[in-house]
Amino acid sequence: GEFKMLESSILTINGDVYSKISDQTELASIATDTTTLSGKYYLANNITLSGAWTPIGASNFGGPAFTGKFNGLGHTISGLSISLSDLGNGNTDTGLFGGTRGALISNVGIIDPSITITGASTYTGALVGLAQDTNIDNSYVKSSDPTKKITSGSYVGGLVGGFGSGTLTGAGTS
Repeated sequence: GEFKMLESSILTINGDVYSKISDQTELASIATDTTTLSGKYYLANNITLSGAWTPIGASNFGGPAFTGKFNGLGHTISGLSISLSDLGNGNTDTGLFGGTRGALISNVGIIDPSITITGASTYTGALVGLAQDTNIDNSYVKSSDPTKKITSGSYVGGLVGGFGSGTLTGAGTS
């Protein structure tokens, strides 16, 4: 594809205008409303998260999904930490992105995630909890720390917890 910098915080990829994400605050701001959930974003650098993470978007069960585009440009996100128990309705999907629908996520790595969900039935994956009609390209999860795990009451995957439809290409876990 074609990459072109327009301004210091805007990048075009194949004609689409992407907004820059360079830190945890900017990454978390994607989840603020349906307008930001449908935006196009790129990672300007590697990001290390601190503290508990609230997933971006939800599935059909719990609210609006992420429907936009997210391109990591080969960068990584480390420090992803989610710990939830007794979720009540049992339909909360968890990962960096909780739920996606019609989204494109590409070129990003998740390093040493730690996700623990107890007392609930949920889709849990480091990158996406529940992906519906979503394309995931050249993305991965890597864990070298045996104390970092992904555990859930039911549907668990390293990269994606549940995959409704779409494509996975060049994606994996190690």
